[in-house]
Amino acid sequence: MSSCISSPRISVLVNGSPSKEFIIGRGLRQGDPLSPYLFNIVVEALNRMLLKARDRNMFKDRSAKMFRCKKASLPITFLGLPLGGNPRSISFWEPMLEKVHARLAPWKMLFISKAGRLVLIKSVLASLPTYFLSVFKILKVVAMAIEKMQ
Repeated sequence: MSSCISSPRISVLVNGSPSKEFIIGRGLRQGDPLSPYLFNIVVEALNRMLLKARDRNMFKDRSAKMFRCKKASLPITFLGLPLGGNPRSISFWEPMLEKVHARLAPWKMLFISKAGRLVLIKSVLASLPTYFLSVFKILKVVAMAIEKMQ
């Protein structure tokens, strides 16, 4: 092994028989120096094609068709929670406040004592905003509005 490193002489097998030994002057270049330039040319062309397709809105329609989705704009409701809205605005919290108010309206007709009504409100209405509040931080104004409803 050390002779391979110390003496730069090799012979090559040609048709199964070794050739005469010759001295290795310098190593052979590995790879083609032109290939990185060819790669850059192809990538540049591909980039231009993708930019043209994006400018023509070709990806929006086809991707929606491929996934069988409808086009929608934000904010949307997903699993009962609004996505894409601003949780710092009161209008974001209005659907949840309406649900609480809708649950309260029929109970006003029931002839229940104040203590019974309070237990009913605390047990049922406390669970309505819990799912909403597991994702979003409530505004003080909204918290006060819920307390006023109770």
